[in-house]
Amino acid sequence: MHLRLVAILIVLACSTSAKADPGDPVAVRLWQNNVVSIETQWNLTVAVNLASPQALPSDLAGADLVISAGSAERGRFSLSWRPSETLPVPRKVIEVPLEQLDHYLDRLPNSAALSLVASTEASFVSKNAVCLSQVGKDLLIVSVDGVRIAVPLRGSFSPTASIAKFDALVMPELGGLPAEHQVELVRQATEMRPRYVLFNEPLTGFDLEVKALVGNSMALSFRETEATETDSVQQGGGTDVSSLTAWVQLATEPWMPPPELAQLLERKEIASAESRSTFSKLSVAQMNFKPPNGTHTPRWNAEHMMGRELGFFSEIYAQLSAEISTQDSNPKQMPNEYVARNPAWDGREEARQI
Repeated sequence: MHLRLVAILIVLACSTSAKADPGDPVAVRLWQNNVVSIETQWNLTVAVNLASPQALPSDLAGADLVISAGSAERGRFSLSWRPSETLPVPRKVIEVPLEQLDHYLDRLPNSAALSLVASTEASFVSKNAVCLSQVGKDLLIVSVDGVRIAVPLRGSFSPTASIAKFDALVMPELGGLPAEHQVELVRQATEMRPRYVLFNEPLTGFDLEVKALVGNSMALSFRETEATETDSVQQGGGTDVSSLTAWVQLATEPWMPPPELAQLLERKEIASAESRSTFSKLSVAQMNFKPPNGTHTPRWNAEHMMGRELGFFSEIYAQLSAEISTQDSNPKQMPNEYVARNPAWDGREEARQI
């Protein structure tokens, strides 16, 4: 197949998931034993276990979908997912042959049910869906909220991958591989030119500017940018395309707050849990109830709490990462000016977002 046609097919794959609102951050996290997780603002978590059958970290025990990529040596993926957020067990397991992975993980508003369906069988896909696809047999692609993340399955990938655009190339144990293998992967990554290459083992012996972050997480968000000649560094008459890519080393353990901050966060979580418990019992009509005295609806209170917290924390994180923008979803203060953001959500859905 002609390379240009391959590039078009790669871009079209899972195109529905690219319709999400630009700016919603996606968390990519690296863990011990060659495990990667991807968490969305819609509270969907996908774990990729590159070293099956190693056990997953306890933090990922409730992951909505676990992709066991170690079975790729047998020519297939093993996908383990939970059909409902209220039923963590038993999980459903399906096996998908390599190069036939083209599935959506989704949960619709007001529903506790999760779905995992092949794109050919999907009658409707929400903007929050996570799309799973491949480039050849060696590169897993996870697309959500406009962000495209590539994870090599065998430590190498097809040359056709270099003509597709990815936000991140995730190779957890890159620095721990034999030197000749590192050289080949760095060369391939440089040709691919993702916005970021993420890894956790120290990478030495290369003329790369590596940024080490605290903790095992990095935020990514949709960016509509194109590389230009001014983005590159000219060396010896050629173009050093590695300057287009940021090389980021993450840890394999989450960042832990200092004790005083941890206590404050715990108090906040207790208050949030109490509010979620209250709102989750209300129907759509009850959430939209307008008191006769002209005060606020229950939905306004839920949106106000959610908006204040999101605005506060996103403003802090926006100072630390260009991938996160300050998100102001606060409702109008006066009852007569208030317009509900999602008037059809029931209390349980509003509670999920707090």
